[in-house]
Formats: sequence, C-alpha cells, structure tokens
Amino acid sequence: MYGPNNISHKAILKFIAQRPWVDQKLQELKVRTVSSRAVLDDDQIFHIGRLLDDEAVAVGLATWELILILESDTPCELLASRLKAHQELAEMVDVEWSVYCQLNGLEF
Repeated sequence: MYGPNNISHKAILKFIAQRPWVDQKLQELKVRTVSSRAVLDDDQIFHIGRLLDDEAVAVGLATWELILILESDTPCELLASRLKAHQELAEMVDVEWSVYCQLNGLEF
C-alpha cells in the first residue's frame, strides 16, 4: 500500500490508465512519470493522492470508495470490499451492524 490514503500500486496504475488527464497533470507538475514496475516516490504518491481526492469529490465519492473501485476487478469483488470496509467502520465507531446499515442507507 502507498501513502496516507493507502493507495495501492494497482489502483494508481488503473487511475492513470482510465484518466489520461492525470498523466498530463503530473507532467505539468514536473512529477516523474509513473511506470508499472517502478516503485513510486513520495512526490508521485503525494500528487496522485491529491488528484485522486479531487476526482473522488468530483464524482461524489469518498476517496476510499474510489480506491476500492479502482482495486476491484469485478462487481462481486467490489461488493465484498465495500462490505468489509463498512463493517470495519461500524466496529470503529462502535455501532451495531444493523443500526450502521440503517443510518447509512446500506443494504448488504
């Protein structure tokens, strides 16, 4: 995992591949090009994280939700990842699962 938002290399590569403007923006910021094999440096991670945050806001998602979408290869995998993430959130805030789902409009 990478950076404070735990952005995986897979998610970063998919984010850049699906949004050509990201690579262009990185070039404008004088950030080293992202390679599928190279380890990302702190500067790359920082700027990609900010662009990913901005994109999440633009499409009405939380950053972690966009990351889950990018990391998932199938709808079933995405659903399982979302379920796990929400269960962890419910535990962190110490709210019973059924109450958490009701409060957040979730149906799992």
